Amino acid sequence: MRYEIKSMAYSIEVLKSLTAQSIENSASNVGTEINTSCEIIWPVNNTDELITIETLLNDQKIRNNQAIILSRSVGLTIPETVRRIMQHMFSDSFIQKYSYVGFKGKNKFSGLNCCKLLFDAIRKNKKFELLPDMDISSAVSKWMAQAANRIKKKEEKIN
Repeated sequence: MRYEIKSMAYSIEVLKSLTAQSIENSASNVGTEINTSCEIIWPVNNTDELITIETLLNDQKIRNNQAIILSRSVGLTIPETVRRIMQHMFSDSFIQKYSYVGFKGKNKFSGLNCCKLLFDAIRKNKKFELLPDMDISSAVSKWMAQAANRIKKKEEKIN
């Protein structure tokens, strides 16, 4: 009987300790709460919208907030994750004017705050936090290159 009481007392102390740690951690994470009042309206459909969003993303708090929101779209693989997030962020008609490094006279995507946001959102997931930039940029490049084909397929379905 005495051993059981000591065991229960120890268990209670462990629970108190874990509860205290949990409270401390939640208090330190208050700054990372998602603020939906400054949520950006996606997808980007024109250059004016892009300029507005790029200006907003200069603020680190807004960019971190958006990264948390977009990280909810993470898939099982990098190509799937890139597809989900990019479809949320950009319309195909707009993104076809861009390439990752600006080839073929297109605008350069890799220098935009939106690109940094994409990388931040992907890296929020533990599975992808150590993934090399090259793997992400390769998937982004491939997805962007297919924008015109996706538009054609949508038009064919309509007709």
